[in-house]
Amino acid sequence: MNKKGFTLVELIGVIVLISLLTVLATAPINNIIKNSKKDLNESQKKQIILSAQNWAIDNKDKLPMRGKNTESIKVTIEQLYNEGYLDNEVIDLDKDSKMSNCSHVNISLIDENKNSGNAYTYEFIEQDC
Repeated sequence: MNKKGFTLVELIGVIVLISLLTVLATAPINNIIKNSKKDLNESQKKQIILSAQNWAIDNKDKLPMRGKNTESIKVTIEQLYNEGYLDNEVIDLDKDSKMSNCSHVNISLIDENKNSGNAYTYEFIEQDC
């Protein structure tokens, strides 16, 4: 008699092997995706800070100054987007939604050396409304 097919045991063996490979591959792939989202979020935050620095160059009169207004100022994501400093709305990949418009960059004077003129720090603060 000619046998032209697979036995049930062979088919079950192949299914078990494929299932095992899937289970072993799932964890590393999930870690890669998670790390990629984390890296992209950090990259977006750096881009927001760069956008705020560009905003500061164009709006020097609104920045804190030594001897005058020394309080820090907030530049929101919405403000950067509306004024054209950010091209796209920012997506928070951890939450899979648009980043809150209340998130902002805090621009403050550097206090270390008061004779250095007006030097600023830029700190991104993620905040819900």
